Amino acid sequence: MHAPAVVTAAGALLLCAACGGATTTQPSRTWRPNALQLISQLRGDVTAVQSVGATRRAFTGSGDLYVLLVAYSDLGGCSSMAAETAAPERVIRVLTRPCPHLERAAALFTRAEAASSRRTLARAAHEAALAEPALVRAAAAVG
Repeated sequence: MHAPAVVTAAGALLLCAACGGATTTQPSRTWRPNALQLISQLRGDVTAVQSVGATRRAFTGSGDLYVLLVAYSDLGGCSSMAAETAAPERVIRVLTRPCPHLERAAALFTRAEAASSRRTLARAAHEAALAEPALVRAAAAVG
């Protein structure tokens, strides 16, 4: 092997070793702030959805539409964001309890936006609100 090839191979080996070839079951120490940030973000998104509601300007006002797009994008990613907190499995189970409501709300928003339906938008906002008790319980479990 030539010297550059040896260096490249050694670098690749070190990179693979750093990637953690063996999985660990220990959660990172940052899981708690990650989980609290996620809960705060989701609660803020639910609040944003509630504040815009199903107003006439929701589909015509670019500011309101932007708020809804961002909020419902977050709500739709609830399960994956919970998994990315690096929390222990028991905590992830608590973090994902509100996700069915939030993800269903995001799907309803997509339909509402495609049809410019205020009625479906109101259903999406209601569905998101149903997640609030589970979000409160998640905050208590993590806090």
